[in-house]
Amino acid sequence: MLNKHDLHNFDYNTRPNNLKDDSQIRDVLRRMEAWENRLEAQGLGRHAKIVKNAIIQAVEYNNFDYAKSLYQLRTDVDWPVTVDEFIDSEEFLGNSIKIWPRLKDELRIIAPDLLTGAQPITEVLNRSTIGTGKSEIGKVLLLYHMYFLCCFQTPQLLYPDLNKHTTILFVMQSVRDYITRRVLYEPARDMFTDMTWVKKNILWDKDKESTLILENKVGLVPMLASAGAIIGQAVIGGHIDEANFMEVVMESKRTAGVAGQGGLYDQAEETYSAMSRRRRSRFITKGPNPGCIYVSSSVNYKADFLDKRIDKVRAEKPENVKHVHIIDFRQVDVRPNTFSGQTFKFLVGTDEYEPKILENGEIEGRDYPTGALVEDVPIEFVDDFRHDPDKAQRDTLGLSSSAIHRFISQVSKIVNASVMGREYGLRSFLDKDNVVLAEQKLRDPDSLGLPVVQVDKLPKDRSAKRYVHVDLAISGDRCGIAMVKVGGYTNIARGGVIEMLPTYIVEMAVSSE
Repeated sequence: MLNKHDLHNFDYNTRPNNLKDDSQIRDVLRRMEAWENRLEAQGLGRHAKIVKNAIIQAVEYNNFDYAKSLYQLRTDVDWPVTVDEFIDSEEFLGNSIKIWPRLKDELRIIAPDLLTGAQPITEVLNRSTIGTGKSEIGKVLLLYHMYFLCCFQTPQLLYPDLNKHTTILFVMQSVRDYITRRVLYEPARDMFTDMTWVKKNILWDKDKESTLILENKVGLVPMLASAGAIIGQAVIGGHIDEANFMEVVMESKRTAGVAGQGGLYDQAEETYSAMSRRRRSRFITKGPNPGCIYVSSSVNYKADFLDKRIDKVRAEKPENVKHVHIIDFRQVDVRPNTFSGQTFKFLVGTDEYEPKILENGEIEGRDYPTGALVEDVPIEFVDDFRHDPDKAQRDTLGLSSSAIHRFISQVSKIVNASVMGREYGLRSFLDKDNVVLAEQKLRDPDSLGLPVVQVDKLPKDRSAKRYVHVDLAISGDRCGIAMVKVGGYTNIARGGVIEMLPTYIVEMAVSSE
């Protein structure tokens, strides 16, 4: 039977390319086969499968990293259990957490049985709605990978480029420091240290609660959500929570822009990119490789971080992103027994129509745009949808707001204003309201790609004061120019008080791309 000394004494680094030419390698493989057979005879089928995978990797791919990992396994504890046993067994999380079946299915995918040769998932994008266990999945995933590493004598030696004295970190980051600690880190820390297996087999500094650093230099740490927070750290995995609610700052000094000015700072993008680079550069192996970047958030607005990241992944060839897993659940998907089964119909808002509940007798599709989306929503949420349909649409249905800008939620008001302008006879004095610069320049070289002014349609009162706003589209949407003037004043009643307010007329609104 192969033992750890056989694996330890074998010189993996000087092995020849042709396995059959080396008697030492043949001898090691023979002993591994005998080890596999012995485990199978003892009824330890999964253990046998783990050894068999190490043999296959060595023979077929000249890859001895799995065999080396078997040498690194601790002799005083059993081999790492599957994520199912980790969740259900009282030795692990069985006494502290209950996972809905649908989420357990997802955890089997994102935390596969690595020692048997299953391909790791190194990135999870969870855009599920509120109340679907996003944070719980993140905690279980990180804690399982921490436990996995704790089954090895010196987990750092699983990675050829890692110094054995390096502290391997799992980090937790969210929109605010206190949220990171109270919602993510402290519950996860207590779940890990309360496990029976951990109490019996792991030592750590119980007096230090701000971080959890184990005796084998594997740690769980809350950090600020920024690229700078993890500089110099060996981050093998982490949970970036509420990514869609992180800061997006124009002309920020934290990032470089043109002409020495500040640029666009996207906190979620910076945090994700920094963590991703750390993991890729430090944890390189052909053997079992735990650790994952888990990014979660309910939806907020269109083109937020998770929207863009998921769209980018789905645009790739499947073979290029097989290490990435997307989760996109609603509450009804994971908690079916919670709801009565009664539903109401809800019209999802568009740029032309506000979101609204379709009341009894209201016919779907009548007077609504072609292809309008109507959702059946559990009756339990009807009050939320009556009170704030935009927010309920995001939180319950997981559908981004169609707001043009984060501060303009009722985009239908813009459409209504356009309709009113046409009724009043307003016409643009430009040849078109949206210009594709490259096409316009080809069509009319003298225009330099700019929209063409139709002089005969210019306003007659050219001496009147006007206000112009230019949006340069630094964040990636269309460049826009708008011009308005005050067309008069009107009396508006508010709370019993009459106010005289200006009426603005938009004489020009042009965009370019």
